Amino acid sequence: MLMHSVGTLSRSGVVDPETFFQQYEAMKEDYDALRKRYADLIASHSGTVHKLELSQVRKTELEYILNGF
Repeated sequence: MLMHSVGTLSRSGVVDPETFFQQYEAMKEDYDALRKRYADLIASHSGTVHKLELSQVRKTELEYILNGF
């Protein structure tokens, strides 16, 4: 995924623009992929929390019914 900055500087200490741009693009792709994974994780978590809340409400309703109101 993430490229290292090896090769960005030439022997004279000057930044190689083409290598720098390639590394930037690679990092941007990594960042975009991580953002998508994070968004998917948050959506999944929210759905799971909602299911848990519904289950808790249903459990309370059933306990109320089973205990004779």
